[in-house]
Amino acid sequence: MTWLDEAGIDMEVLVPSPAPFAYDVEPELALAVCRSYNNANGRALKRHPGRFIGVAVVPMQDPIAAVEELDRAISEVNIHAPLISTNINGRNLDEDEFWPFYARVEQLGVPLIIHGGRFGTGGVLGMDRLNKMHLDNALGFLYEGTSAITSLIMGGVLDLFPRLKIGVLETGAGYLPYLMDRLQGVYECETLGGIHPESHVPVKELIQKPPEDYMNQFWVCFNVAAEPRSIPNVVERFGAGRFMANSDFPHGLGGAGESMAEIVRGIAKLTEAEKEKILGLSACALFGIDPVSRKQIRHRGM
Repeated sequence: MTWLDEAGIDMEVLVPSPAPFAYDVEPELALAVCRSYNNANGRALKRHPGRFIGVAVVPMQDPIAAVEELDRAISEVNIHAPLISTNINGRNLDEDEFWPFYARVEQLGVPLIIHGGRFGTGGVLGMDRLNKMHLDNALGFLYEGTSAITSLIMGGVLDLFPRLKIGVLETGAGYLPYLMDRLQGVYECETLGGIHPESHVPVKELIQKPPEDYMNQFWVCFNVAAEPRSIPNVVERFGAGRFMANSDFPHGLGGAGESMAEIVRGIAKLTEAEKEKILGLSACALFGIDPVSRKQIRHRGM
């Protein structure tokens, strides 16, 4: 893989194009698309061992079929983790119909990877107002990242699945300090609200700990081309072990392309140890990859 060597990339996550996120089609068609993509991904992993981390797409509009394809992709095709969108046909990720899928991911001992959603029925938040200058990417993915992280924390998903590791791709990470500050305000001052038998229950009684305490279950990608000035402050607050670098190599759109490592290494306010985490060790921790052998170690649960 000369082109990876020339870019200084040891391993790369194979992230699919938007096509396999076919949540707004019949489940049978979606499953066929997912199986085809996952099989192709598996062939690439077998052909180039130790160079790629593979993610599997699953038909989340049918959570039962999603679990079945998850099992096949992980156990038979040897893909490293499942990947889902930040919303499922416009629905947040804390809907209870998705819980059996999260339970199986946790049991298999692999991380759940979330990618900013732009296409299909859900699209991105505010899509109708982001139709110029590719703002659906610059702002839409940011909105989707905040929504996905918020729903998983505030919806109690991480209380139900405390061993679930979650990677958030393509949304940037500079928003996290503001998001956690705002969620803390919700945690301290708000009730469930709405039309619900427990509408008066304080948020403090609905989740087990303050929002920021759930950050130990998240790994989030910096868009290092857009966020170099934000990175040191975010790392200081949450620790470098929570963050990875997003390159979007080889096309570079939404990332830094082959300049990714150079940008990170040039951030003077980061220590060398912090840079090494962002450039690879944090991703190894998320995916369970041994940095030396480049093999995945899975810790299966009950």
